[in-house]
Amino acid sequence: MALRQGMVRSILLIAAISAFTGCSNGGGGPAGPVNAPPNQQTVKQLEGGNGIVKAKPELKGKVRIGYKGLNAKTAPDPITGKLVYGADELEKWLKKDYPNMDFEIIVYPGDKDHYTKAKALMEAKQVDVMIQSSTAQIWQEGYSVDLGPYIAKDKEYNPDLHSSKLLSTYFREWNPNFPTDESKKIANTLPYSSAGEIMFYDTEIFKDFGVEPISANPTLDEIYEKAKKMTGKNPRTGKQTYGLYIPTGGKDATWTLATIVNALGGDSGTYGANEWDNRVKVDSPEWIQGLEWLNKVKPFTPPGAETATPPVQWGTTENDVAMTFAQGANFVFKYEAFNLSNKYEPASRPGNKDGENVRLGGDRVQMMKAAADPELAWEITKWFSLGNGQRFVFATQLGWPTSLKALGNDIQMTDEEKKALDISSKIMKKTPVDALSLHTIMIDAIESSTLKGVAPKTALEKAEQQKLASYAKLKSAAGK
Repeated sequence: MALRQGMVRSILLIAAISAFTGCSNGGGGPAGPVNAPPNQQTVKQLEGGNGIVKAKPELKGKVRIGYKGLNAKTAPDPITGKLVYGADELEKWLKKDYPNMDFEIIVYPGDKDHYTKAKALMEAKQVDVMIQSSTAQIWQEGYSVDLGPYIAKDKEYNPDLHSSKLLSTYFREWNPNFPTDESKKIANTLPYSSAGEIMFYDTEIFKDFGVEPISANPTLDEIYEKAKKMTGKNPRTGKQTYGLYIPTGGKDATWTLATIVNALGGDSGTYGANEWDNRVKVDSPEWIQGLEWLNKVKPFTPPGAETATPPVQWGTTENDVAMTFAQGANFVFKYEAFNLSNKYEPASRPGNKDGENVRLGGDRVQMMKAAADPELAWEITKWFSLGNGQRFVFATQLGWPTSLKALGNDIQMTDEEKKALDISSKIMKKTPVDALSLHTIMIDAIESSTLKGVAPKTALEKAEQQKLASYAKLKSAAGK
């Protein structure tokens, strides 16, 4: 494995073990020390700003920041001994670029109840800027502002500086006056960190079964055949082994099926401003073929796949599953921290004709309507998205930076990190089967087929009719 120079290898204190057992891409300046001890910071912020967002000692005032998933204090991880950066370190970075400003950073766990905690902060008007993943909900409930006017007059912010054009608009909200026009989407958020979902595979299990590694651009047939070959007794260990973890039921099965449909050349759907503006035909031939493929590969999945429960041994030395279909690309950091990067290799999922296959996740940064000083809040929002905040998120390893130009050219990555970053940049469009009433309809349809034996065509034709009825009801209730 190539050695990292100029960055820290850390792992989050929050749920360090459960993360492995399946519970959850300009500027110049001095680089950090090349051979720094493992528990000392090696990713340094660039002096005077990062060459895009400049340091501004003339600014005065206070900004309050809510940050999901960040620790309060910097401390060594109790398992790996690697340094885990916290809010205290973030404050140092902010104060270095804005020495005459004050910052209050309120952190809370990134668990399943994270939005409840975020909402309490916003209701109490205790935050000016939020780092969150539930940005659509924050906007829809009226807490965040349209950043368009700030973007229009700011000479430092440029959406072209993000690593992908899609990144700058992917999580923006629809304009109700133009419910299906992508160009009119509202800039309610800026990208901060990404966590594109990719495949990982266990190189040891592949060797045990004499199977070639996953190719650079795999097909669904390749994944199926490899999963089939590696399901059974491991010839070296004698353990029961499964070929592929992929959700065949549960809430994650919807986007899984959409990814399969995308690989088949089908339309995974398009969002609109209102739920009834979403466009997707879930009984099209590719959706039916996709569900047929999911049924076909099901015998090679481990127990728990039917409820979207990842295998408990994945990410350990005792793993018994050859491939996992979806895991955040930033898991490469965790495997490095546990010296498992030679065992767990990142790989691309089957994609469409353009190679797109990644469902984008991660956190965004938003400015609150309750901001005491909107201009200062915008400055810090911009700092996170294109300033030294991009180097900070790389240091914390909470996700991938969303601007390589903002990250700077002095940062060096391991071969595994480069590969994961390249794979995770091939983003596919968002699918509305993840949303609201259609999400529930599609879970029922998928499970009726994979768990109860209903023919895919029958299950999806029923889902399509339920979708149309649901959309008509919602539209009527809204007086449209």
